[in-house]
Amino acid sequence: MKKQILYLTLVASLVACSTNDNSGDTTKNNLELTGLEKYNKNDYKGAIAAYDKHISQFPNDTSAYFNRARAKAMLGDFNGSLQDNTKSLKLDPTYQKAYYNRALDKIELDDIQGAIDDYTQLIDIKPDNLSEIYQKRGSQKNQLDDRIGALEDLTKALEIDPNNTDAYVSRALINMDNAPETAKLDLNKALELDKQNGSAYFVRGVVNLKLKNKQSGCSDLQQAIVLNYEPAKAYHDKYCVLPPNTHLLRDVIDFGNYTLQVTTFEEKAYYNSEFRPESSNKLVAVEFLMSNTGQSKIEYNALEFNLMDENSYEYKTVTFGFKNPYFSSGNIQPERKARGWITFEVPKESKKFEVKYTPGLFTGTTDYFIRLFDDIE
Repeated sequence: MKKQILYLTLVASLVACSTNDNSGDTTKNNLELTGLEKYNKNDYKGAIAAYDKHISQFPNDTSAYFNRARAKAMLGDFNGSLQDNTKSLKLDPTYQKAYYNRALDKIELDDIQGAIDDYTQLIDIKPDNLSEIYQKRGSQKNQLDDRIGALEDLTKALEIDPNNTDAYVSRALINMDNAPETAKLDLNKALELDKQNGSAYFVRGVVNLKLKNKQSGCSDLQQAIVLNYEPAKAYHDKYCVLPPNTHLLRDVIDFGNYTLQVTTFEEKAYYNSEFRPESSNKLVAVEFLMSNTGQSKIEYNALEFNLMDENSYEYKTVTFGFKNPYFSSGNIQPERKARGWITFEVPKESKKFEVKYTPGLFTGTTDYFIRLFDDIE
């Protein structure tokens, strides 16, 4: 029942009038009001029973089928709702609200193309909420991987109504993988218009995480949680609540008198023509940047770093075949930096790497982990 909330938003405005039965009969009005009163009290079964009785006496009352459809939808009977909305449209092919709700029925029943067709019918009628209909049709086109058509609809929605925050969020969802910076602009605009938009904070949080902006991403996800946007918590727990002493690629780790950062990494078959890994292995090169922020020189050594894969196997730095310039060992004077690559030989099937850093080489007691993989979906 993932779309039922959309029906709830219509309660106040969808008290429709019959288009084919204008009798004004007292019995008819009483039956109609009984169904509406029960619906508004969340007695959906009672509402359906009232509308059943109403329809048995007034079989051409368009609004009765529409209102019974709403009650059926709230009980998860989307097939029944679709049938009633369809009956309404047979009685009145211009009944906008029935097209709108039938599209929702079809989405629940995974008939995405059918929903698109209903939105298209609505667009031809040119309803007052035309921007919203373009936005909804665009979102459904994206479900069918029609990215170009989806973007065209969403852009049209914003041309009609530049304040349509849902259209900005929907367009950002489409662009978040291929054009994340463009997606962020749309999300910024959505939040400029509506600072309480939990979905916009959520999507911007995911986009920021994809762009490796962990601090901003987690802050946005936290704000989405504050605004009770439920999907945000699972993402926040997964990507922002890391195990102790665990950091992400490009995080700057502060050790008091120096900082350490893994800036990037790459996987290749070999890094020079003379030395190559075993045929079943590959080389992974990791670039490190260490900065002396203290008052005295510090020492560093490549042997303090190992590489771990998803199975927790550890691999040490290679002696030959490494990528230059090499991050080997030495001293760093105050306010100076050392930068270079450490290369590891690992099985070809290995993935989801973490750097394991143990300061102090053989005397170190605390391990720090830097994730190189990204699980953002």
